[in-house]
Amino acid sequence: MRDEFNETAVVMESGCSRFQFNLDGNGAKLNVFSKNPSLSEIDLYRKNEVQFALFVHNEVAYYLTKFGKEEWVECPFHASINSVKSRGIPVGFVAGKHNLSVAVVLCDEYKAQKFGGRFVTLSKKMSEMLIDIALMQLNKAISLREYELRIERTFTKYSASEMAAMAVVKCIGGKDDEDTGEEGVTPNAQENISKKYPDVKAFSHISLHSGHVCTQPWIDISQQSMRACRGLIVDSRETGWTRMILDKKIYPVYIHLDGSNLLGKLYLPSKNIKSDHPAVVFAVAAVAENGEQPWRKLHEWSGQLALTNPDCKPTVPWVAAMPMPPHDMGMPSLLEYLELMTWVGDFERVMAFAFSSYFYSKDNI
Repeated sequence: MRDEFNETAVVMESGCSRFQFNLDGNGAKLNVFSKNPSLSEIDLYRKNEVQFALFVHNEVAYYLTKFGKEEWVECPFHASINSVKSRGIPVGFVAGKHNLSVAVVLCDEYKAQKFGGRFVTLSKKMSEMLIDIALMQLNKAISLREYELRIERTFTKYSASEMAAMAVVKCIGGKDDEDTGEEGVTPNAQENISKKYPDVKAFSHISLHSGHVCTQPWIDISQQSMRACRGLIVDSRETGWTRMILDKKIYPVYIHLDGSNLLGKLYLPSKNIKSDHPAVVFAVAAVAENGEQPWRKLHEWSGQLALTNPDCKPTVPWVAAMPMPPHDMGMPSLLEYLELMTWVGDFERVMAFAFSSYFYSKDNI
């Protein structure tokens, strides 16, 4: 039975059943292995409602399933691990137009015997994200050993239920996006937002002090970090101020939201945050054509230090930042500043995707 499936796909256990997911040029397939399944168990997988979720960590995707009242089960997946013969994505798939169907097959654990199955469609949004992830993985191939190491590290950090809670997208099998809107958001509101502003899958990251530009895809972003930064955005809405706690240090953060733009200032640990000189100023434009004002404001804050042109804003969604070292910095502050410089670039990139997530969410309607 397993010979017709990707032999490198990891098999996950849940109760008496074992799960294995794969996506290649032939389509998507979820094998459910069980030893002598009862009729009720067969009905569970053939007839009950099934929920799907997608979690990404360290470029490995985790396809999560939940049948009926069963627990969430995570199945690791990396498209580059497939055999050369089957490697790829389903031919003819068009994002936003087609729904992927997952073949769910119930198999005997030890015998070459099938107990039936079903095809379950994914929402268009989840279908598109799954294909996007597969394409990114195909462009960044990893070895089987590295794949196994990444999975092992992820499993030590997150349970299946935690992955589901932090998933980038969820859906109910057989229902499209408009049927599974988040609570508090009308289907029409979700549809209007998605039509007006497509999801940001990559940001251009710009360092004003050097002029360096790089592209940051969302697949490389830690979802746990993105969730934390989104919390900072929500917390700042009332006064503009919030605090980020990192390694037992409290970093004051100022955030100003203006439609699809965000302006921010990150400070060194201090008690009197409003009188301090910011260590870094940054801005995010989730919709490129609306980004002229934050681009100019960021250059205004930077003074003559920026090497970029304030009259030439980026033409794609962007996040930009400028370090602002204080002139009268003592040794303790200097050490804190140098430490901050080692991770602030990651903070800026995560904040960009956190803001994009917030901007398209029910929190911003």
